Amino acid sequence: MRTFHFQKIKQYREQAGLSQVQLAEKIGVMVQQLWSWEHCGPEKSMTAGNLAKIAEALGRHPGDFFIDEGKGDNRQNPEIPARSPDLSSGQQ
Repeated sequence: MRTFHFQKIKQYREQAGLSQVQLAEKIGVMVQQLWSWEHCGPEKSMTAGNLAKIAEALGRHPGDFFIDEGKGDNRQNPEIPARSPDLSSGQQ
């Protein structure tokens, strides 16, 4: 099962050398929203459109934010807890 890892937003943002303010401006959201995604709990969701904007701004593929549970993550930070986004709800 593939699960979404919100914490990867922060990981990839920092790797890109962007502040929260810079990334929020690039994707057209308030800094508070970006902070919420980076530090969210299991109740948080995100639209597919916002994921696409974040991935593009960070030079990533949207699939980079997902991990195949049970198979581990052979990229970075496999210990990051998982959360599946609600891509059908239209919520941010």
